[in-house]
Amino acid sequence: MTKEERLSGSRLIGEFVGKSFSMSHISDYKGCSNEALPQMRYHCDWNWIMKAWYMFRDLRFNSEMITYDANIHQHSYFKDTISRAICYEDITNTFLKIIDAIKWYNNEANNSNP
Repeated sequence: MTKEERLSGSRLIGEFVGKSFSMSHISDYKGCSNEALPQMRYHCDWNWIMKAWYMFRDLRFNSEMITYDANIHQHSYFKDTISRAICYEDITNTFLKIIDAIKWYNNEANNSNP
């Protein structure tokens, strides 16, 4: 995973959990150590990634969403996949699975609000 992918993923997760990051000039971060970016710890700190996991795990869908049943099924799939990653894989794989889940959720949330 490249530094740009880590930064992009951290930004996505941060926005999901309600933080905002200024990343308008991603090239400004090249060569910086991870320690120089303390707000971007989702890819390497279990405490940070678990906050995002709890938020995703506890999502509720309303029955007015266009594909309510499909969303419940897909959400369960992501919860199972991420749970297994937390228990049996490393933080990088967990980070990537949470990013995929949040992208799915953002897409569904945008499609259900015509």
